[in-house]
Amino acid sequence: MVRVFRSTVIPAPVERVWGIVRDFNALPVWLPSATRSEIEGGMDAATIGCIRRVIADDGSTVRQRLTELSDVEHRCSYALLSASYPMRNYTATFQLYRVTDVEHCYMTWFGHFNVDADKETDTIRFVGETVFRGAFARLTKLVSR
Repeated sequence: MVRVFRSTVIPAPVERVWGIVRDFNALPVWLPSATRSEIEGGMDAATIGCIRRVIADDGSTVRQRLTELSDVEHRCSYALLSASYPMRNYTATFQLYRVTDVEHCYMTWFGHFNVDADKETDTIRFVGETVFRGAFARLTKLVSR
């Protein structure tokens, strides 16, 4: 199993960043490679077990199930149900922490998954850079406005 971990400091209070990322259906707002998102079956986006269907900028579709959402811990976890990417058994968690001396937000994001050895390097790069770091950059821009 592969583990990808990235982190960043975002120059905004935790509550401001959490207000953006806690909506499980708002991924296109803060992930550059996501163009559309919908929660299947009309469920609320904060309901554990809801499934979001995300359309990526390359036209591919990803389905993910919300497995944890904590307003107290500022943490969200989800599992990949289907995708055109070569990952299997993908789970991920992001969490926000308060940087108290400057009222900034420290954000961590990690994912675990299985992938064939010949796809491992590219998949790690995609998850760590395109997804995680891409989202960090977009969030930083959003809170800077």
